Amino acid sequence: MQTHWITNNNDRLILFFTGWGMDFYPTQHLSHEGYDLCVCYNYSDSIPAPISRWFQYKEIYLVAWSMGVWMAEKIFRDILFGFTRAGAINGTPTPVNDLTGIPVQIADSTYRTMDNDNLNRFYRRINQTPINIEQFEQNKPQRTIDDQRKELGLLVNQTGYYKPRIKWSKALISINDQIFSAENQKKYWTERPLTPIQIEYLNAPHNPFYKYGAWPEILHHQIR
Repeated sequence: MQTHWITNNNDRLILFFTGWGMDFYPTQHLSHEGYDLCVCYNYSDSIPAPISRWFQYKEIYLVAWSMGVWMAEKIFRDILFGFTRAGAINGTPTPVNDLTGIPVQIADSTYRTMDNDNLNRFYRRINQTPINIEQFEQNKPQRTIDDQRKELGLLVNQTGYYKPRIKWSKALISINDQIFSAENQKKYWTERPLTPIQIEYLNAPHNPFYKYGAWPEILHHQIR
């Protein structure tokens, strides 16, 4: 796993686990005044998570998007830690699952047919509207398709179920999500075996981040 840090000597950290194929560029428009920021991405990379550095902060706000929800559960599966708040956005800890994630056949097909054309089609599907697509095109991940394909293969084949350890504060579900269906997300978060969780629905595509201009706006959804 790779990380990208932006620090301003704050004692509050936004810890963001992004989705498959991403890096820090697609969300670089979000300001984070009053918080340090750590973006986690490229989950096929063997670099270990900087857990000790994360735990130096007085407050940690976990935000996980898409496949990042599963990765956060994987990272913290053997660590008991109480986040200040923890929000899951358009993802579940069972990301490749016919009932509570992306259907297995679709995930396998996406991996087997991945090329530049299909990758760009995926980018359009996660953003949907012309305005969102244009903004994403200006902030596309700076990764090679071979790198992204490798990550997808590992995610599709290794997304085993981890017993939930994170006490998620809220799940944000986009009603127009074309990747993780809202129905499958709702099924997981209403039937999950850990503590009850609040669900909020967004009028947004799979990538909802162009609704916002700052990370604190997203954290506000986790708190209210």
